[in-house]
Amino acid sequence: ATNPSLHLSPMLIFVLVSLASMVLADDPAASWLAYAQSKGETNTNASVVTKVTAKWTVPSSPSSPFGSNAPGFWFGIEPQPADALIQPILAYGDMGADFTLFNGYFFWPDQSWWQSSSIDVSPGDAVSGGVELLANQSYNMWVQADATGQRITSNIPIAGDRIYTNVFFVLEHQPELCAAYPSNNEVVFTDIVVERAGKVVADPKWIPATFKPACSSNTTIVSPTSVKFTWDSSWTKEDRLAVADGRV
Repeated sequence: ATNPSLHLSPMLIFVLVSLASMVLADDPAASWLAYAQSKGETNTNASVVTKVTAKWTVPSSPSSPFGSNAPGFWFGIEPQPADALIQPILAYGDMGADFTLFNGYFFWPDQSWWQSSSIDVSPGDAVSGGVELLANQSYNMWVQADATGQRITSNIPIAGDRIYTNVFFVLEHQPELCAAYPSNNEVVFTDIVVERAGKVVADPKWIPATFKPACSSNTTIVSPTSVKFTWDSSWTKEDRLAVADGRV
């Protein structure tokens, strides 16, 4: 395992400053468009998340390289309340007009953000990621470009006595322009495996939600092992205003 060096992208700094100004206590954050959640039956070690893995494919490039703060397609785990997010991430525009894979950790109590170094990937590339609880009360998380096997693994110690019982799959970052989202209008997570207290959960009981939807974004539970996010990158600002005003 490696511990990548700390770096903050300008775009993510902007997003984090915006979030801090809202004085939010936990997730879901105002930057989330849509998500799926699997809750533990209890907030105890009987429901603790011991492992999550998933695969997904890098979507098409946006028709506009600008107009959104690093659209993110990721999954992660959190305690209850959801205030310490461990998240393997695929994002567009984090460090330029490209897709990158990296690991992230956001701690709500002090609004701190950490992210690893990154792997450049391209539309159509198969990628995967995971988180796993270790015996020393920390989590390893990883992202991987499957074609090359290039992987980044990061270790995050558990803060305090938190017990991670929430699993989230998320479509994140409110765009100014819907054209700043990938033009194929979907990302599908597949081969999802959730393990609690050392045992694979046959049905994680995903709860779909649209939190702060934009661009007609939506969550579909395809199966216990697959979650799909969709949006409409052809939407204009007028379309968005019409929805907000109740005209459509």
